[in-house]
Amino acid sequence: MSLAEIKSNKCPPFEFLSLYRADGLEENSDGILGLSPNKSNSKRKMHYLWALKDNGIIDKAVVSFNIASLDMDDKPFALFGGVKGDQIVGGAEAMTSFPSYPNFLGTWALEGQSIHYDGKPIENTARSLPAIIDTGTS
Repeated sequence: MSLAEIKSNKCPPFEFLSLYRADGLEENSDGILGLSPNKSNSKRKMHYLWALKDNGIIDKAVVSFNIASLDMDDKPFALFGGVKGDQIVGGAEAMTSFPSYPNFLGTWALEGQSIHYDGKPIENTARSLPAIIDTGTS
C-alpha cells in the first residue's frame, strides 16, 4: 500500500494482539483499543498512535477525548493527532505541558512534594515522590 493510499484511507498498518473473547464489555462494544505507549521503542510499531504518526496520517502522536453524557448538549468523541481548542479554557494556547518525573515505576508521573489529607500532611510523605494523575472518567 502506498503512502498516498494510507493517507486517503486513514488506516495505517500496525501490529496488534488479537483477542477472541472479551468478558465484561458493554453489550454494544466492539472491543478495546489500548492507547498507552509501550515503554520499549522496539515495540513502537505495535502502538496505534505511533502508526498513525509514522505513516503521516497525523502530525502528533496524541489523542484527546471529549467526555459527554446523554443529558449534555454535546457528543463524546476521540480526536487523533491534536486537540479541539474551543473545548479548553483559554484555548489550545493555554495548554501547558509538564515534565515527566523519573520514578522507579517507569511510568509517566508528576513530581509530588507531599500528600495531605484534610489539610494535614500524611506521615513520611514530605519528600519528592511520583504522583500519577487519574481523572477517574474511564
